[in-house]
Amino acid sequence: MLEAETVQSLQTRSEEHLAYQKILDLLARREYTRKELELRLIKKGFSRESRDHALNRAVDQKIISHSRYSEDWIRGRLRKHPESTTLLTMGLVQRGVDKATARSIITAMFEEEPDLEYRLCLDAAKQLSARNVDGEKLPKKLLSRGFSMAVIRRSAREIEKITGLPIHLKF
Repeated sequence: MLEAETVQSLQTRSEEHLAYQKILDLLARREYTRKELELRLIKKGFSRESRDHALNRAVDQKIISHSRYSEDWIRGRLRKHPESTTLLTMGLVQRGVDKATARSIITAMFEEEPDLEYRLCLDAAKQLSARNVDGEKLPKKLLSRGFSMAVIRRSAREIEKITGLPIHLKF
């Protein structure tokens, strides 16, 4: 017959293994941050000890990668919702990526394509004009997406060509 201490130890190790398996199942579909995975494990009812053990094991084995997550998230975000580097950084930090990693990944992506922020501003302007945002409100909306006034000014003529809207930069 097993002692209570042995049974407890086996139960703990079993729960740790199940938590780790859940992490692997989730990561088989897409990248997650440690924070997102922890929230998923909490919802499934895993104890703090089991969650921490499984998450630390996944980090140690480099199964969880905030760099991979950041690159995937940024690419998807820019396709659907073009925005500035500032808002991209904030979005990653809210999802559990540390600020230094977020900035590093974003800087690398923007260094690969020097006119990326200009192009994103144009893409955002196209999206907004398709939603019937007029030329007077468009610069304000672009500012709310984190684009600097300098980028908006630089993009203004091209935005006018693309959207057919006169852009009002005085507000």
